[in-house]
Amino acid sequence: MPSHFLSSLFPRPFMGHIQFNTAYGFADDTEFNFRSQIYTTLHEMGHVLGFSSGLYAKWINPSTNAELGAANVYT
Repeated sequence: MPSHFLSSLFPRPFMGHIQFNTAYGFADDTEFNFRSQIYTTLHEMGHVLGFSSGLYAKWINPSTNAELGAANVYT
């Protein structure tokens, strides 16, 4: 994640962006496609909320308020 999306006070994302390409998948109105779009949207929302391997190093140990570092985050 680019550093300009991280708060300077708290090293956490403060904004996210999901862009839908309506050329793919929205013309097919089957239930399967609808569910697929919902699952993809939820997956991408997880990334917006900080669940991204690029941010693992920024995760904080709540006991010490120190960054865990990517090597200490279990995936």
